Amino acid sequence: MMTEPINYDRPVAGISPAGSFAEAWCRQNQEDTIGLIPCAEGEAPWMNGL
Repeated sequence: MMTEPINYDRPVAGISPAGSFAEAWCRQNQEDTIGLIPCAEGEAPWMNGL
């Protein structure tokens, strides 16, 4: 079962659309199973100061 934050093992876990995506997908594909693999790391250099 998925819990928030998705990237619980990171020192800073931000927000993402992963939870709402998984919920919507599961509602439309009830016979299937989905696995999410968080792999984002860091931020883009141009985002500094935003």
